Amino acid sequence: MILVAASACSETGEGPTESASADRAKKLICCHTGEAMNPKKDVSRLRERRVRSGVGRRLHEASQLPYTLRQDAQAHWGAGVELAAPRENGCYTGPVISSGAYLVQRVDEKSVIVHRLADVDVSANDNLRRRASENRLSGVQMQIRYVGASAEARFHDPERAAIEEIFGRIHQSAEERFGRGTDSYGAFARQLDEVKQALIEKLRPCPSPSSATRATTARYSRWVARCP
Repeated sequence: MILVAASACSETGEGPTESASADRAKKLICCHTGEAMNPKKDVSRLRERRVRSGVGRRLHEASQLPYTLRQDAQAHWGAGVELAAPRENGCYTGPVISSGAYLVQRVDEKSVIVHRLADVDVSANDNLRRRASENRLSGVQMQIRYVGASAEARFHDPERAAIEEIFGRIHQSAEERFGRGTDSYGAFARQLDEVKQALIEKLRPCPSPSSATRATTARYSRWVARCP
């Protein structure tokens, strides 16, 4: 079972983090909810989310960035990418390359966000801080979240984010259908959490399955066997 989705974080920034992941996520969600995709409506909803989330002005002008940043981005991700500055209170996920005083982050197939390294705090994780001090941030998957004009960076796991996003949507739909607090919702939610945990466990590299992992996987197998 493979689930792929864009991080919910990107809804307050520049849109989906990886276009292929976003397209597959939309198809999965539309199939689940029965809602057809509408590009114009999607753009309108994105604008509404930005307003509600407090996403504000651009923090600097992309036109004033060093030309070498564009060259670096195009060398890594192709000539068609477009550079933009982050927004106040924006949130961005994707791989980065370190280029002097900047972090260049691919957030979509054609979209690249250029962060000023001085505005980004990498101290939330010891490993991330060490990589920054050794200038080894290139290639790292990051979530960069702004509060005002200052940001905090964390490691980002796209596969886990995909699982959390999809299962969160299913939980929400189940709550609307069954009603929160009902026995039907409670039973369904517990089974759903077991399946989600089993998938997350599969993402964790370990030499041999722990007893907890085996128990979780066994519960997942029993749940699948009960499905029509």
